[in-house]
Amino acid sequence: MPVESLSPSHPGVPRIAAGVQASLEAMVTAAVEAIWAEVPAYPNSGDDQLRQDVTAHVRAIFLTFLAALTTGQQARRADFAVTRQQATRRVAQGISLADFLQAFRIGQLTLWQAVLDAAGQDVQAREAALLIVAQLMQVIELGSTVAGEAYVAAQQHALAESDRVRRDLLEVPEAYAEAQIARDGLAGAPGVLALPMLTSFDYLVLREDETARRLIRPRVRQFVAEDVAAGGALIATLAEFAACDLNAKTTAERLHLHVNTAYYRLERIAERTGCDLRRLADVMELLIAVRLLTASPASQAATTS
Repeated sequence: MPVESLSPSHPGVPRIAAGVQASLEAMVTAAVEAIWAEVPAYPNSGDDQLRQDVTAHVRAIFLTFLAALTTGQQARRADFAVTRQQATRRVAQGISLADFLQAFRIGQLTLWQAVLDAAGQDVQAREAALLIVAQLMQVIELGSTVAGEAYVAAQQHALAESDRVRRDLLEVPEAYAEAQIARDGLAGAPGVLALPMLTSFDYLVLREDETARRLIRPRVRQFVAEDVAAGGALIATLAEFAACDLNAKTTAERLHLHVNTAYYRLERIAERTGCDLRRLADVMELLIAVRLLTASPASQAATTS
């Protein structure tokens, strides 16, 4: 029989409504006890807040039914705002969707028993109780739907958040290390340097790699240490020479030097390191050594050790 056929003016409705209202707290307690007895996930949760949450949720659903009974109106989605909140809490409390819905239905069965008890043996009240079945089923169906939707949405959010935290835990240390490398790219100078502004070469040689430093030939290490102590003129010339594609004349122009001075400096570098600056491989070796030994304060300390 359609829900609309049950009117609050039906002579049996006031008695049932009064009985449900009078026994509301006893019904709530009975429903919660039944949930704890029949759904193991609830007593096994270990969440001290869970029982209080379930009690509040059961009471809210019973009041929704009671309001529909006394007004003759069907329950609406808006009446289950508490259910959405509680679904989110169940995800955090470790209650599965199946257990959450089972608990929801246990509460409705408790409510139906309370309707029958309120009707007693009164003929009109028992007739009204039969009509109430449709109204109660509508509350159960809509409430279960809202509960399921809200739970799934909360679960998806929790999974997304968990994945974000996992990524942060995995990626933040790497990002911190990259930030340190970018900082070292300033070579002690003030300012800000974004990682994308570094070249692949810069990034590789700025990484803290003690093995790479140990592979630097002692003669090259000594050259770097001595030139740094003397102001770094030869190292600056070497860097500009590499930037000018091994062209000494262009190097001289860039550094505002006489070309003979540039040649002299390059010859001094070759003599002191044993490298042939006409060979790209030798120039790269020197550049890497300079970067590794002068990139950071820790590296600079290692230069003189």
